[in-house]
Amino acid sequence: MKLVTARRVAAAATATLAAGMLVASGPAQGATGNLDYSCAISGSFNFTFTFNQDTNAPSKVYLGKSFTPTYTATTGLPEGAVNIARSFGVTKFDGAIDATVMVNGSPITVHAPIKKTSVPSSGGITLKATGPMPKLKPASAGSVVYKPGNILFTVNAYKADNSTLFSLDKGTCTMSANTRTMDTVKYVRSPTRTATTARYSKAHKKVTAAAKITSTSGVGASGSVLFALYKGSTELMSATKTIAGGKASAVFSGISKKGSYKVVATYGGSGKLAGSSSSKAFTLH
Repeated sequence: MKLVTARRVAAAATATLAAGMLVASGPAQGATGNLDYSCAISGSFNFTFTFNQDTNAPSKVYLGKSFTPTYTATTGLPEGAVNIARSFGVTKFDGAIDATVMVNGSPITVHAPIKKTSVPSSGGITLKATGPMPKLKPASAGSVVYKPGNILFTVNAYKADNSTLFSLDKGTCTMSANTRTMDTVKYVRSPTRTATTARYSKAHKKVTAAAKITSTSGVGASGSVLFALYKGSTELMSATKTIAGGKASAVFSGISKKGSYKVVATYGGSGKLAGSSSSKAFTLH
């Protein structure tokens, strides 16, 4: 008898929750970010739920720098459904969403728990699932597109003493036609900054030029720096030097004529870092 009663409570609760989440009108894409799902929950019960799914992935990720996006999905119960749930003695909900997210057309799985959420004294309630996605650490420039896929939906209802009133087992939720993109992330080379110095030795008639390369992503610079020495607008000489420890230097000898000079240091970049340049001017009197 108790088992039958529990099943009836769960069945009634399922119908109540699902009815509360039914889309009122129009296609899912009519509401920004929302998608309809046909969910088979607790045996033969099949209802339409609406979920809004997104990530906090940035618009761009620097090559060589890792980032772990967070997946979120929200669904809600209107006030009428909350009132009925309260009549069953429900004081809290929790659960989870196990989502399939399409990444450039290939599926990945994400587990996003729904924390215990108290039933309010009035108004509706929003259930929010949050969980980490696989780490992003792009190896080459390009972009990746995240799109929603099918999900599994679990909801647990609790009484005031925190005992479980009923659980709606993982329901297979099939997504409606999806034209929605959750996020598009561009993988780009990290910007760099080249700082140039130039020191003249009158005794040795030479210029010692140095460059230090730093990147936005913190990835160490590799490759080489092209140093060019100018007198006015005329290039006198140049030298290409290999970077070590983020630095490179070059020496230009035989410099003695008075006038205005400058050293231009140009970093050519790498597979992960963009190029940059800077200059240092000095005058010989």
